[in-house]
Amino acid sequence: MEQMLSTNQAEELSAIRQSCKARQRYAQIQMIALVAMAAVVIAFVLLLMPRASAALAQVDAVVGELASVDFAGMAERVDALVAQSSASMEEAMEGLDTGLADLHRALAVLEGVDLQSLNESIASLSAILEPLARLFGR
Repeated sequence: MEQMLSTNQAEELSAIRQSCKARQRYAQIQMIALVAMAAVVIAFVLLLMPRASAALAQVDAVVGELASVDFAGMAERVDALVAQSSASMEEAMEGLDTGLADLHRALAVLEGVDLQSLNESIASLSAILEPLARLFGR
């Protein structure tokens, strides 16, 4: 058949065949690249699956623990503790006020004492007791 064709047509036919072969090789290269990428993705997924599964299990465990926490009860206990602390502080402040009032009364009593008269009384008592002390040998 090629003998019947002219040289020009034979060259065109040869170019078309080479073009078809080049396209086939290009399609084969694309297919090989696609298969290689798919293999890499599958290997990556297979390597990550155990880690992802473990992470999901841990997340599930944390969610379960959080679900079991009684936040309302905890808030009530904290509120009760705050109320008790407030009552204790009020009681302590009342005790402090009472102690300060007692201290003021004691200071008033001490201020009322005439130290000059007390010193004179002690000196007089000492003068009176001195002869008795000599009598008993002291």
